[in-house]
Amino acid sequence: MNDMIVVVFIISIVLFVYFIPTLIAYNRLHDEIFDIFIYNIFYGYTIIGWIMVLIWARTRDDEL
Repeated sequence: MNDMIVVVFIISIVLFVYFIPTLIAYNRLHDEIFDIFIYNIFYGYTIIGWIMVLIWARTRDDEL
């Protein structure tokens, strides 16, 4: 039972870190939040893709 709690905790932390770009875009009220979410799902598993989506989420809409 204790091992299961640890596994659930680790999976929760990994998912939180994985979706940080989407959370940032949501908090910044980004106009392209859905696109950022989709790219985060499909390309976030690569480090380059995750960094790309993170930079996209951090940019203002008028900078694009």
